[in-house]
Amino acid sequence: MYSLFNFIPSVSMGTLQPARWNYLKPNLKHNVESVISYYRKSPFAVKSQHFLVRLLHAIIVPKSQEIERYYDNVDAIALNIGMTMGMTSSISRGHIFNGVFYGKGNHEILIADNTSFNPIEAEKNWEELEPIKVLRHPRSDLNFNLPDGTNTGVEDGFVVISVNIPMLAVQYRSWRRQEGRFSLVTGASERNIMQFIHMYPIPNMLRSHADLAIFNRLFNWTFGLPMGEATVKHPFFLIDYHKDVDHTIDVVLDNLDRVHKNFYDTLGSIPAITEDSMQEVLQLPEIPATRQVIWALTIARLPTLRLLFKLAEAGGGNKNQLEKNHIIRKLKEYKTANFFKSYLPKERYLDLQAEIEDLGL
Repeated sequence: MYSLFNFIPSVSMGTLQPARWNYLKPNLKHNVESVISYYRKSPFAVKSQHFLVRLLHAIIVPKSQEIERYYDNVDAIALNIGMTMGMTSSISRGHIFNGVFYGKGNHEILIADNTSFNPIEAEKNWEELEPIKVLRHPRSDLNFNLPDGTNTGVEDGFVVISVNIPMLAVQYRSWRRQEGRFSLVTGASERNIMQFIHMYPIPNMLRSHADLAIFNRLFNWTFGLPMGEATVKHPFFLIDYHKDVDHTIDVVLDNLDRVHKNFYDTLGSIPAITEDSMQEVLQLPEIPATRQVIWALTIARLPTLRLLFKLAEAGGGNKNQLEKNHIIRKLKEYKTANFFKSYLPKERYLDLQAEIEDLGL
C-alpha cells in the first residue's frame, strides 16, 4: 500500500529546483528556528487537560529506569495507550478530534506511532527530537504560529498528525531529569509538564508544519485558491517572505509544465524548508498499513494525489498513467467499502468526497 504514496519509480528523470531557493531556504529556515527558539526559552504552558499532557500521564513506566529499558517498556505499551486515548494506529481505527492542535473547527486524526529509534542517541539530543510530525494541515500562511490548540489563521480543514509515543516519553524523561538536576543545584522550583509540552514537542512540530505550508501554498496556486493569512502575530519580528515564495512557486510550476516528470521526480522538484524536497517531506511513517490506519494515511496524502494528478493532466499524463490507474483502483475499493463514511462527521465526509471526485472517481 505504501507504493501508493511513496512513488518510487523504476527510472528517475532527475529533479530541478529554482536557483533562488538557495537564498530563500536558509532564510525561511531561520524564521522557523527563531520561532522554535523563542518558545523554547519562554515558559508558557498548555492547559492541564491538553491531549499530550494526558498521554504522558498515561505512561506509568518509572523514569528512573536506564534509558534502553525505559524505551523498551514504553514501546511495549505505546499502541495500547494510543488506543485508550482514541488515537488511530495499526491496531485501532481511533476517532476524529476537534482542534487539539490547530484550533476548533479542524478535524484532526492523531496517529499513534512507535517507529523504532536509538534511545541512547535520542537522550543525547532530546531537545531537537520531533516526536510529533504533521502529515497534513490546512494552513498556507508562512507566519509559523504554534499548533497549540488556538485558532491563529483563517483556514481550517483536515489535520493528520503522527505521534511517536516512545520518542515523546524519552524526550519528557530527559527534560524531567534535567529539571531535577537544575533544581538541586539552584534551589529553583521545577517547571511542570504543561510547560514542557509548550516549550519542546509543540514548537518542534513547526519543522514539519513549515514544509507543508509551502506545499499548501503551491497547491492553492495550482488550483486557483486564495492564500491563507495568519490572524495572530508573534511578539517578535519575522521577515515576510510570502512574495518571494510565491515567485518561486511560479517558477517551479513553469519548470514542471515545460519538463513533464513522473510523480516521484515531480515531488523532488518541489522545494521544502527543512528537507531537500517534497520527496522527503511527504514520506509516511513506517507503520503497518492495516485497515485500521490506511484510511487516515489516505486522507493525509489526498492533497498530494490531487496536485500530482492536476500536474500530470497539464502534461498529458502518459508518463504516470500506470500509477494513476493503481491509485484510482485503490480509492474505488475504499469508497466501495465505505472506508471513510464510517469514520468521518457528515460535513467532513462531504468535503472528502469532493477531494476524491476531483481525482476522477
